[in-house]
Formats: sequence, structure tokens, C-alpha cells
Amino acid sequence: MIRFTKALALVATLLALPSMASALGIEIAAITGGGADGTLETNETITFDLRITYDGTEPSIWGLSADLTGMDLPDALAVRDFGLGLAGGSSVTEAVGEDVLLDGSLIDGAIQNNNGAVPVERYVVNHLSPTAYTVNMFDGVLLGGGNGDGSGDYGLGGALTSGGDIHFQVTLENVFTTETAVAFANLQFSLLALDQNGTQIASSGANFALTVIPEPGTALLMGLGLAGLASIRRP
Repeated sequence: MIRFTKALALVATLLALPSMASALGIEIAAITGGGADGTLETNETITFDLRITYDGTEPSIWGLSADLTGMDLPDALAVRDFGLGLAGGSSVTEAVGEDVLLDGSLIDGAIQNNNGAVPVERYVVNHLSPTAYTVNMFDGVLLGGGNGDGSGDYGLGGALTSGGDIHFQVTLENVFTTETAVAFANLQFSLLALDQNGTQIASSGANFALTVIPEPGTALLMGLGLAGLASIRRP
């Protein structure tokens, strides 16, 4: 049964992987860890390498936020429906734009990340307007706007992202304990970009279908116990 579930999850994963984005977007560059096959066992982790893609045809970008959702359903009880938690990761301190020489001076034209160099998990319990868990990887504004095409962006490894480096790396962990139901999470990576008027700029995102396997619940343990008792031969 589990093998069949993994097969279905792998098919869903392949279908969910994004194609190369045009203009502004975010793409999954690599997936590693126990859940790379689309199935995440209890206490296993899955790591996503992510890259912003843009070719300079979009309007000047004055604000940008990069987020991961789908880890949880909106509720007001602070319950992680899918049993996923942020276990680590890294984010670039600046992106969207490039350093350029102007009259011999180096001008920094990149948006600064207000979160620093790590993704943060955001969740506010609000009974009037329930909000799902969100991992924010980048959040910043640029007073002059960013007109770059990404060719001057430096990634987490210190190399240019146009040469294959990445902007973000996010690791999630299956923190299920005694739940009995298998969960199916649709992870969504997205960008929110704004122009100088505060109007949202069109962008493409990326999805990943993940099957989250919990630890055996008490019902399963009880069933195994009864099976063991039944196998004992009476004297």
C-alpha cells in the first residue's frame, strides 16, 4: 500500500515540477532529502533549492516578497494540518537588480531582504480571519526600483544565479506524531512583486505535491498487539 502511495506521489511530483519560467517567476532548481521522491516519512526532511527568474521585460520592481505556502490549511487553532514545519534554510540578503558602474562608482541597485539571511515562519492566530502557516524567504523594498535582468545577482554560494547559483534554500520537516491519516500537501512557491505605483507585477510560481506519512497511530499499534496475541498458541 505504501509502495503504491509512493508511486502515485512520484507521478504527482513530476507533473507538479514547473517548466522554465519566462519573465518574472520562481523555479525549483533542485530537491533533496527524504521527501525528494514526493513522500516524506516522520522526522524526515526535504530541502528545496529555489531561484528567481526574470529577463528584464517586466516593469521596474520596487517591492518583492517570496513565500512558501501549502504547509498548512487556514485555521484559528494553530494546528499543523499537514505536520510540516520549517527546519532551516538560507536566503540571499539582496536580489532583483544588479550592481552597476556609474561614472566609476559602484551603485547597488538590488532590493534588500528585510528578513536577513534566513527564511522565517509566519503564523498569526486570528479567529476572525484564519491564516495558514507561511514561510517567507524574502521581503523588501527598493526606493529606486530594480531594472536588472538577474544577470548580476549573486546567490547563496557566492556565484551568479545566472550561472546556476540559487537565491533561496528551504528545509521542511515532517513533525507528525500520533496522527493516523496520511496527509497530501500542495506546496506553493510564489512571488509578490510591486511596481512604483504599488501595482502587482505578474509572476509565475512553482508547485510540489508532497505526501506526508505520520507515525503509526494507537489504532495501528493496538491492531498489531491483538495480532500478536492471536498468534500465541494456547497450552
